Amino acid sequence: NGIAEFTGKKTIRVKYEDDSFSEEIQSDLIIIATGAESFIPPIKNIEQTGYITSETFFGDKFPEKPWPRLIIVGGGAIGAEFAHIFSAFGTKVTIVEMRPRILTAEEEEISKAVKTEFENNGITVLTNSKVMDSGRNDKLKTLTLENTVTGERKVIEADEIFISSGVRSSTYALQLNNTDVKTDEKGWVKTNEFLETTQKGIYAIGDINGKYQFRHKANYEAEILIQNLFTQDEKRKAVYNAVPWAIFTWPQVAHVGLTEAEAKRPGEKCWIGKNYYSQIAGGIALGISKDSCDNGFVKIIVGEGDTILGVHIVGPHASILLQPFVYLMNANYKCERKRINEDRKLMYPPLGSFTPINDSMVIHPSLNELTAWVIDNIDWGEED
Repeated sequence: NGIAEFTGKKTIRVKYEDDSFSEEIQSDLIIIATGAESFIPPIKNIEQTGYITSETFFGDKFPEKPWPRLIIVGGGAIGAEFAHIFSAFGTKVTIVEMRPRILTAEEEEISKAVKTEFENNGITVLTNSKVMDSGRNDKLKTLTLENTVTGERKVIEADEIFISSGVRSSTYALQLNNTDVKTDEKGWVKTNEFLETTQKGIYAIGDINGKYQFRHKANYEAEILIQNLFTQDEKRKAVYNAVPWAIFTWPQVAHVGLTEAEAKRPGEKCWIGKNYYSQIAGGIALGISKDSCDNGFVKIIVGEGDTILGVHIVGPHASILLQPFVYLMNANYKCERKRINEDRKLMYPPLGSFTPINDSMVIHPSLNELTAWVIDNIDWGEED
């Protein structure tokens, strides 16, 4: 085990855990895919108090049985997913979020729906709460919170503290100062539309380039690099016009495209539609009624020319229900794409082809991968 670092523009070495180094490795082609790491906010005494993250939880800190009580610092996607997991195993979970609502990247009504269902399932959600201090009370760990609206302080305690306050770049360990690779103000590696960095021959994919930090986005970028670097096919550009994501909590959340606030830009027109689970037979079969607290919905935002600008879903199977909209949004992009054939004539991908599916990001981990990846298994051999 070790950490790679650059020693020159085309050379790297690996620093091992005992502080020794490998031999230098030289290459004209280097791909940076080091990911990101958990951001630990500057909470007083937190290192002495102790905590876990989504990375360390699966190591030697994995509990023999679920903790009776758990505090989760951060109400984003990771915090929401782990809150559901631990709550389902019987842990009394408290989410601490500094901002006015959890899941701030989602539509406000979706954040509200998730918060309501969390509370119905025994999860305590504390918003507008800044962590000021940490400590211990016998065997329990404590956090001192300050309400950002009222200034009121209180102490909460639990068996463990789980920090999920976002991620940060890990480029500090790469010694990029020995290269011409540039980063932005947050430390993410800058890349162009072909995923090449500011130094020729060095590429960056996944979380480390700071663009939509999801596993399926990294998969998409890896496929582009494989095609561009190792085949004779037409070079592909990375396009982020329809990046989907899902939050695997309860209720499940999925999202692609613009929010309503983003779509209502000055000079732009948009229209909103909603459909609730209780309004369809499938939802009713799930036991959902108009008055059910878990009556989720689909929200669609469309622009002029019937263009899909955004889709937001909260409820059962949200990740699966969202994926067709991703394909539709990419179908519009594919129709705009063109290439020149051997006769120097413009050609467009045919309508009704699987091209939008093949070039779309597919939410991971979801059952959509089953249907999308079947295209990779097509036998293009000669017909019988």
